[in-house]
Amino acid sequence: MNSYELLVLTKPDASDEDRDVIVKRIEGWLKDAGSEVVESKFLGVQKLAYPIKKLDEAAFNIWFVDGPPEMPSELAAKVRIDEDILRHLLIERHPLAETEITKRQEGQNHGKRVQ
Repeated sequence: MNSYELLVLTKPDASDEDRDVIVKRIEGWLKDAGSEVVESKFLGVQKLAYPIKKLDEAAFNIWFVDGPPEMPSELAAKVRIDEDILRHLLIERHPLAETEITKRQEGQNHGKRVQ
């Protein structure tokens, strides 16, 4: 199992109920692909750096997921055809990067570079 981070931008004018339906749909796709959702967050509606589909704002949602290596391609096929999703970004999280971030947050490395 690999660790992934999924960021999804949706239309900002969707109601809370519509947003919940989109989130449940995406979580269903993740589970169908054999993934486990570790954490899910709604980051709010934010201004975009440039317009996407003539919109200046988007609702940001992020998921932290553990899944098999074939999950990204399965998910991408479904996300691309969904009209409610403006953009998505799926990256693989490296385990060493997570430990470095944790150490920095705890202040254990005292400004030294962690290797």
